[in-house]
Parts: sequence; C-alpha cells; structure tokens
Amino acid sequence: MTDHQPTGTRRTALKTIGAGAAMLTGGVAMPVAAHSGSLEEELEEIRAATAKYTNPEIAYEDDWAALDNSTDPPTEIALDDVVATAEFVCGQGFHLFNLELVGTADPTTSPVLAYGVHDGTLVLGALDYVVPREGEFATSPPNFFEYDDGAEQWHPVELPFGEVWALHAWVHYPNPDGVFVDGNPQKPFHNHPDCEM
Repeated sequence: MTDHQPTGTRRTALKTIGAGAAMLTGGVAMPVAAHSGSLEEELEEIRAATAKYTNPEIAYEDDWAALDNSTDPPTEIALDDVVATAEFVCGQGFHLFNLELVGTADPTTSPVLAYGVHDGTLVLGALDYVVPREGEFATSPPNFFEYDDGAEQWHPVELPFGEVWALHAWVHYPNPDGVFVDGNPQKPFHNHPDCEM
C-alpha cells in the first residue's frame, strides 16, 4: 500500500461533518431496478459496480477514507494506518466513508465500505447504505432491493451529523447468516484483539 494523503476537497468534506445536517436535507428518491429478475441479479450488479473497491487504495483515490472520530471535526486516517489505528467494529470490520454519498438511493453506490482483515490485508466485505431518518423515512426505513422478499435488515444509527437508517449488504464476502444481516461471523470481521471468536 502507498501512503495516501487527504486532498483539499476531502478536507473540506470532512470539515462539513460537524455541520452535517446539510447532508441530511432533502428527500431520498427510491432506486429503480435496471434489470428484471432476482435478488441475485441485483446483488451481482452491485458486486460488479463496486469490484474495484476490493483494492482499498482505489477506494481512497475515489474519496472513501477511514475517519478518526475522536477529533472535531473527524479527520482522515491514512490508508497505511487503518489496521493499526482505525476503529474496528466486531462483526463488521473497518469502515471507509464517502460522506458525499449519504442518502444516495442508487444501490450500486454506498457511502460506507466495510473491510475485514486477513493476514494484515484489508478485505472488502459489505456495502453499508445510509439514509437519513427524516421525511418519509422518519419512522420506517426505505426498501432498496426489489427482489429481497423483505430480507433487508435496516437498523437505526446515531452518527455525528444525525440519525440515519443503515443497511449492510455483504456482496463481496459471504455472510452465512444472510446477505443483509448487520454482522458477519467470519474471521476477517472478528480478527481483532477486542473481538471474541
């Protein structure tokens, strides 16, 4: 991995987190399926659209980054420092954020990429969708996938910029508990001293 430094644009976006309510304004248009078939086709479309992010260097180049939430506003953690210093969520791994995508209704994009660790290397597991809890979604989450038969498991989350609905879609690393289950029991997503296996 190469050391990736924050760009001026990303620094500006990070400063916006403190006033992040601006990112939560406006409605969220619901996605329109670009195919006619099955959940597996929907997931394959997402997998193909995000395959390049199996390389976390490309994710950083495209404005995703791990954030240090102990600072105000949060600051970017260099890619080479993610495994050593970023917050690891047991069952989910490390999260890289692209805050400009919060509220995006296109399932082939996501404001959060969840990476596990295998042999010291980041392994892409899930896309995390984040939708503001306001307007038509104040009390119940959206339905992103046309063919999921109600399997989406949205959950409320409090972020520094407001309350959101969040949904994991384990499209890059299998989750034996289900594609939309919040946590993955597989080792790369528990491979941290704070997690019990």
